[in-house]
Amino acid sequence: MSQRPPSFDLVTVRWIALGSMLLGASSTLLLGLRFAPSDRSSSEPAKKPSVFVSPLREKSIEPPSDPSIVKVEAEAQQPPLPLPPDLGSIDRPEIDFPPPPRETNVEVVAEEASEVQPPPPLTERSTPPVPPEPPPDKSQDERDSIADSEGFDDRPEAMEVEALPLTTEEGETFDLTLSDAVVLALQHNREVKNAYLEQLLSRQTLASEADKFEPNFTPEITIAVDRDWIGGTANNRDDLRLNARVEVQLPTGASIDASVGTNTDPAFDATGSDFFQVDTVRQDLQVRFVQPLLQGSGTTINRASIEIARLEDATNYFSLKATLADTLTDAISSYRRLLQAQEGLKIQQLALDSARTQVEITQALIEGGRLAQVDLVTPQTQVANREVSVVEAKNRLTQSRLDLLQVLDLDRSALPIAVETPAVPELDRDALKVEPLLEVALANNPEYLQRLLQLDRERWRLRLAEDERRWQLDFEARYRQDLQDLRDESGAWRAAFVLRREFFGNDRLDLAVARRQTAVRTLENDTANLREDLALDLRNRVRDIEAKFRQVELARRATELSRQQLENEREKLRLGVANTRIIDIVNFENDLVSAENAELNAAIEYLNALTDLDRLVGIVLDKWNVSIEIELPEMRTFQEN
Repeated sequence: MSQRPPSFDLVTVRWIALGSMLLGASSTLLLGLRFAPSDRSSSEPAKKPSVFVSPLREKSIEPPSDPSIVKVEAEAQQPPLPLPPDLGSIDRPEIDFPPPPRETNVEVVAEEASEVQPPPPLTERSTPPVPPEPPPDKSQDERDSIADSEGFDDRPEAMEVEALPLTTEEGETFDLTLSDAVVLALQHNREVKNAYLEQLLSRQTLASEADKFEPNFTPEITIAVDRDWIGGTANNRDDLRLNARVEVQLPTGASIDASVGTNTDPAFDATGSDFFQVDTVRQDLQVRFVQPLLQGSGTTINRASIEIARLEDATNYFSLKATLADTLTDAISSYRRLLQAQEGLKIQQLALDSARTQVEITQALIEGGRLAQVDLVTPQTQVANREVSVVEAKNRLTQSRLDLLQVLDLDRSALPIAVETPAVPELDRDALKVEPLLEVALANNPEYLQRLLQLDRERWRLRLAEDERRWQLDFEARYRQDLQDLRDESGAWRAAFVLRREFFGNDRLDLAVARRQTAVRTLENDTANLREDLALDLRNRVRDIEAKFRQVELARRATELSRQQLENEREKLRLGVANTRIIDIVNFENDLVSAENAELNAAIEYLNALTDLDRLVGIVLDKWNVSIEIELPEMRTFQEN
């Protein structure tokens, strides 16, 4: 954006007023009337005009070269649509920010990745003097007035007025870049931490389920003391037993249960004065083997629980990824809203300062006889309206700060100041083709991938429900061997086929199958709808981006035309062109403020549309190189099993 057109200062106005008075005095003398013109306007001290100069428009704002949180280092030359700056790494949850790659498969958004350009200069309402040619004949009062004016112009420090503060509440301010906002959001956001904890729990559940085919060893020690008595006869018995049990479940559905035990049974018998002890040592071995032949047989059915746990873990992984993407997108949008509120406040402050200057100019013209007293009402009304707009802009700034602090989960008393104004990237139509974007979205969109995993999970549960409805036919084999006092040996074995089936009056198994079938068909329909909605959303987002970029171009053009229109009207007033009214200048000033706000809003909406498209496609984390240290479990589709 270019600078705002100049307006008049008091020196120019006083020259116009003096010329008008001289012309009026000459006309009166020619008519033969005695008239002494008042020199009150030239004898009054000149008022110093108040000119608002925004520091953000005097020079470009560069982000901190060494932020306290993220260090961005210059690297090789950027591609046409470069990736975002390096983000470093953040603490647990284990989310890493490696240096960003310089190329991606789909380059949709270049705004976050582009180098931080100096912010486009917004408008300044300055009032540089444009003095007309002085009349050849000057009185002493006129020479004094000119001397006073020249003395005023020789003090440039009087033209520099500090910008109005961006904050109205108390608190510590700190500069914040867009990269800082992203890292802080991912570090402190509680939703991210909760999603990470859910992912850790599901990973532990998967590890536990994957160990179902590992042997379970259970040692057992039993120490018992028994005492029985009948009348004068008492029996005391101490028992010590050592037992070890091993259970193994095979992928075929078979189970093996083996145990080995040793126990001692010393007996004491006391009758009157007689006392004797008998020690007995026993050992036993038991083995039991069961192999399902119908229900519960086969590696597919017995590995179903592992596959379901793996699908649930992958679902939580993509849920964490979606939470990260949403948090990152919210942080970027909140940061831009803060920047938008800051720039909007500056625009309103400049408009207020220009309106106040216009009041002073109008007052000087009234004193010089160029305008009537009633013409002062219009600029005064403009000042009042601008003061209301400044209050509203400050309120929006405070609200945008609170929204950003909520996303970053920082102290609400902090006062962040957005210091990074990214340049608006040009529209890359090659990167906005719908078909390539749809392929990338189907492979990366977290919500779509979660729906596919949910569908596979329901298919596994349907298979388990159908298996439970089958007949239960098991082959069972048992073997037992006892050894007493290391001498006497005995044993037994048994083999059998066992057939079980539940009949009559209980249809819960059929009902369970029907429920699973309904769930699978519902999810299939939902997945198809989600795929179609994703394709439609992509087309709408691409169309919206193209429209918003066109709005940015038109808003820039409208701002330039409004600025030129205001400059022309002020020039007409300076030259004394007829039919030039103060109300027209005020209206053109309002049009320029509206155009500036429209241009700012169009730029922010265009940048947000690019970020939203990245979020929909599922590559916003890749653009910012946010990686999850937890690896995605190996996935197999339901058909592959």
